Amino acid sequence: MSNIRVKGFNSITFWQEDSIGLIVIKSDRNGNIQTNTLNELMQSLAVAAADEKVKYIGITGINSVFAKDIYFKPEESIKEALETMLSYSLFSSGVQKPIISLLNGDAINIGYEIALLSDLIVSTSKAQCGFTKDYQCLMGGTIARRRFSNPTLSKSTERKNCDKLIEEIDFLGIAKEFILKEVRNNIYQERNAFRWDLKERIYEEQINFLKVNSDKIKKDDHRANQI
Repeated sequence: MSNIRVKGFNSITFWQEDSIGLIVIKSDRNGNIQTNTLNELMQSLAVAAADEKVKYIGITGINSVFAKDIYFKPEESIKEALETMLSYSLFSSGVQKPIISLLNGDAINIGYEIALLSDLIVSTSKAQCGFTKDYQCLMGGTIARRRFSNPTLSKSTERKNCDKLIEEIDFLGIAKEFILKEVRNNIYQERNAFRWDLKERIYEEQINFLKVNSDKIKKDDHRANQI
């Protein structure tokens, strides 16, 4: 991968710093992402996983936001988007290198689900993370309590909703030092302790989502077919 930014992505940027492959989620001005973001995350994870020079993979965000909700384009099939979410969840769980989420800002709802799929969540002290009251998980977030005591949206707090807290000043620099000095390169082997039934739980979440939102989905699919 080298130290040069990898070209060809629209929803993320991606480069290598020392032995860390750093993926940056490019959310919109509200902190929201598109389904294509998950596709590009999978592509970049595949590149990093295959590069022998990359020992760790970091995922972060831009503009003081990690990621918040996801929005669907008018022409997009909701069911296809859910399949992409399932694919990302299972693919990221199979990467044989440590994945660390670096919360440079708020990680909410889908953003927090992405973070939960990593091996460690390292957060700036000014960030909030977790799920809003009425949020319906779609990527395995319902198993969050196996890992943290309170995944409800609140200020980032160690052992409550994140693993490591770092002050905002030079966040990425300090986080990089923490990864290189403190994170074991085989930490990914512990994933199954928290998500051994990930696929089944995601199916349950998505079926529930489809039931609750069936009327809206029918209207969206009808509109998409007319475009």
